[in-house]
Amino acid sequence: MQSLNLSFSRGDNLDPSLQNLAEGLKTLSFLKSINLNFDHCSEISDQGLKSLGEAFKTLKVLQSLNLDLNDCYNITDEGVKNLSQGLRAFKTLQSIDLNFSNCDSIADQGLKSLSENLRTLEGLQSLNLDFTGRKSISDEGLKDLSEGLKAINSLKDFSLNLDTCRYITDEGLNSLSEGLKELSSLQSIFLDFYCCSHITDEGLKNLGKAFETLSSLQSICVKVGSSSCKKITNESLKSFGESLTELSSLRSITLAFGDCPKITDECVETLSEDLKKLGYIKTIKIDNSW
Repeated sequence: MQSLNLSFSRGDNLDPSLQNLAEGLKTLSFLKSINLNFDHCSEISDQGLKSLGEAFKTLKVLQSLNLDLNDCYNITDEGVKNLSQGLRAFKTLQSIDLNFSNCDSIADQGLKSLSENLRTLEGLQSLNLDFTGRKSISDEGLKDLSEGLKAINSLKDFSLNLDTCRYITDEGLNSLSEGLKELSSLQSIFLDFYCCSHITDEGLKNLGKAFETLSSLQSICVKVGSSSCKKITNESLKSFGESLTELSSLRSITLAFGDCPKITDECVETLSEDLKKLGYIKTIKIDNSW
């Protein structure tokens, strides 16, 4: 067997089930793909993830890992650390998809632990991280994550969802921009900073400048702002437009500004028309609403 796909339902105590699963994984050393869905299994704790992390160390040829831990609110930074330590053994891993959305007890230290272990994955090509709703994640956590990204030169696809992480500011976005500049192989990027209301034109301008340096970039999707955001204006659109014209490899662009009151329809329309004139971008979606 080379692929394992399992979905779990809510139970009184899933940690023993995870321990049994972990023991089973240790006998499947030739697995190439793992997809585990624990969506809304709130009974899972750090101890369960520790068992999984230990089992991961025995999987020598794994290429793809997908873990959905949405709404597993008993998981803390310690659980992320336990799990991510198991990732260090994956020398063949090419794709990671980790969903920690609505895991209320995960904060900056969890991102730091994850970053420290991700940076060892020199062959990783696709990374999808979801921390939606984690209000305790701040610029410090994003800075640590960005430092880890710098070491993954092989990365081609990167997705980061920090929707409603309200403590993210321009400082965190600037750190991410610096990390992205090192990803010379990057072809696709998805960033969701919706309801991160402390982000301003300055942070988005620096993000656009980072995109300029990525000569292989083909697809960009950025979501930011909210109806209460008054620090993102037409200047963000203009600076993004200037940066995007430098990317001849670009084929798809999606910018969503979530009803930012200082983004005008006229500016959206002007940027869309300017990008169409370039000729080589096949998909252009720029909107000031979801």
